[in-house]
Amino acid sequence: MARNRSASIAYLVSGDDDLAEAVEEAQDLGMKVVLLGVAKADSRLGVASVAEHLALTADYIETIPNQLLDSAFTKVLEWDQHHSEKTSIIANAPAEAPAPTTAKPFAPTPAVMAQKTTAKAMTVTESNAEVVYSSGGERPGFKGNAAYEQQELKVAEEIGAKVAESWLAFTTQSEVVELMADKPQLPPEIDRTLLKDCAQVLGEWKTDQQTIRRTLRSAFWEYLAKIM
Repeated sequence: MARNRSASIAYLVSGDDDLAEAVEEAQDLGMKVVLLGVAKADSRLGVASVAEHLALTADYIETIPNQLLDSAFTKVLEWDQHHSEKTSIIANAPAEAPAPTTAKPFAPTPAVMAQKTTAKAMTVTESNAEVVYSSGGERPGFKGNAAYEQQELKVAEEIGAKVAESWLAFTTQSEVVELMADKPQLPPEIDRTLLKDCAQVLGEWKTDQQTIRRTLRSAFWEYLAKIM
């Protein structure tokens, strides 16, 4: 499709690393590739079960809304005769109740353990983000890890605005109109410049974080909105 110019954007619903080469080839032919994933707060990529190489190769990463997942899947936590019958009808198979077994001590499932891990991580994060009020009447700020993250986001905002300013200085009005028509998607060359400049200041590891990338791109668009 990229070779035939039959599409300008492809949405990829997969996290397999072996697709990275195909994504790069499609990008070389002018196609933008948006990676769709399930949100995962404790992942630095922001999504679950996605290879890092593929995530960094894609132009954008967008999370699938929880409402869509809830409407497409049914979460079964325990045996439900009614649900089993409905499933059996769909599958055209007889509904059989599970054989009675002796009671076993409760063992947490991987899902339960994941919830505990997430809750623990959130607790640690919240304890680090302490609001500090100055006795001099200045605006409240943050200290510890929260202050460091706020600093990084501020740097990303500055870089995004500077790239937008530099781009406007060497572009034409028609190119600006063409860019605005594709909003919020950015051309690969502009996006790569944003990421490269940010990586030089914050380091590649920090630039890989989705919060930093979103801030970079948002700052670019916000600067254009002020000028336009």
